[in-house]
Amino acid sequence: MPHGVVGCEIAVPADTPQYPHRLESVRPAPCIDECNVLAKLALAVSTLLALAFALIMPPLQLNDEDGHFIRAYLISRGDWIATSAPVLPPSIISFLQRYPEAIERHRKLAPSEIAGDLNGNTRVTSDMQTPADDSGHAYLTWSILGSSLYCPPVYFPGSIGIAVARILHFSPLGMLYTARICNVLIFVLALWTAFRLVPASRALILALALMPMTLHQAGGLSADLVTISVSMIGFALVLALRSQAPPRYGLALAFIVFTLWALCKSSIWALPLIVLIPRAAFKHACQWVVFIGGIVLSMLLVLSLWQFAIQHNIQAFRAARLARGIDISANLAFILAHPLDFARMLGAFASTHTNEYIGQFVGAFGWMRFTLAPWTHIFYLALILFAALFDMKNTPISIAERGIFAVVFLSGMLAVHTILFATDGVLSGGVRHIFITYPYSAGIQGRYFIPFCFAAFLAIRQNRFAVSPRLVTAIVLYAATAYNLMSLHAIWKHYYL
Repeated sequence: MPHGVVGCEIAVPADTPQYPHRLESVRPAPCIDECNVLAKLALAVSTLLALAFALIMPPLQLNDEDGHFIRAYLISRGDWIATSAPVLPPSIISFLQRYPEAIERHRKLAPSEIAGDLNGNTRVTSDMQTPADDSGHAYLTWSILGSSLYCPPVYFPGSIGIAVARILHFSPLGMLYTARICNVLIFVLALWTAFRLVPASRALILALALMPMTLHQAGGLSADLVTISVSMIGFALVLALRSQAPPRYGLALAFIVFTLWALCKSSIWALPLIVLIPRAAFKHACQWVVFIGGIVLSMLLVLSLWQFAIQHNIQAFRAARLARGIDISANLAFILAHPLDFARMLGAFASTHTNEYIGQFVGAFGWMRFTLAPWTHIFYLALILFAALFDMKNTPISIAERGIFAVVFLSGMLAVHTILFATDGVLSGGVRHIFITYPYSAGIQGRYFIPFCFAAFLAIRQNRFAVSPRLVTAIVLYAATAYNLMSLHAIWKHYYL
């Protein structure tokens, strides 16, 4: 095998160093890529299912999709730094008004209505240029302010789609669907890249990629899709680098991916993963230290520069939250002054919302308003666990590495809960019993766990037993496809006549 090929399993004799400078004697294992055809089928099915979610989900019916659409539209015009009161064409404002939040509370949709709007047959019914909350949009300005804090790369696929749609003079609905389709393409590209990087974990990657919540976000327009895609590639790259001799482009790709990770919804929780990049991949230990230090510096630097660039938006965000009774400064001060009390409240909140977490992690649709039956969520979690435990094995995961994966997962959980409490939470209750509430938002949502959940399943992965990779992948593909078809049917019944 050529030196440094990433994406293929290798069989290394017991007396061979893990990262020799010469690997001429290493030969491919007999089981290399034995389910390659099945992997191609999995990619095809994933593409079709993601497109189905993108086309069947009604316009602007994902959480805060209206605000994300506005942000992506502005980036397509070259407005990299958002404003709290963006100026938009009246046709865009009319489009937003036509599809209110949780539209099923107002009316059912007919496919002909969607087709008419797609062709641009609807009239412009508003002369407004600045979006504002109304009877159908209680969270529009809320989501506009929230999306103004995200770095442009998380909107690049959707913005490119909107830019192309604008050149072709598509209707606003056509812009949205083009943006969704571009997101699907990026999702499939990320899945293909992860498959290539680490074939030994394809079943686990597929189980997480085909989770209805993942496809729901992949088929919508939000900051989640790029975050999930970068995380998928990041975990796959780390697994590939730790178990195989990395080529130069592998280390360069790691530098790029980790830097981009920091800009994807401030995913600093990924930092501990860099220590899994082996020192043996470098000639000298000092080179490894410099490389790791460079990644840390790059992640912190780009995140700091972005925070500096959007200081005005941060101030507007804090002022808007304060107007609704959410004092971000006071919340942060409470965390620093009472860390143990805060940890206790987080534990109490999480324990009382566990079922919601699971349902929203596996699949809660629209504005998180409906899911399949709760028992089906346990079924899908069992499917992911099955893939994690019995997927094809390559280099065993050591106890130290399990600890690192556990730290990454717990760091992600802590970051999500802390940030959401600071920005959306309110302390309620009496003197003896204070608890966290989210009076103006959905609070912690299970979908936030998708980018770092891979770490939790890797932490519990067993090394002893492996089922045929073809069988594991086939079971995951079949079961996940059936589950997603039921989900799509539920979405259709919920929204359409």
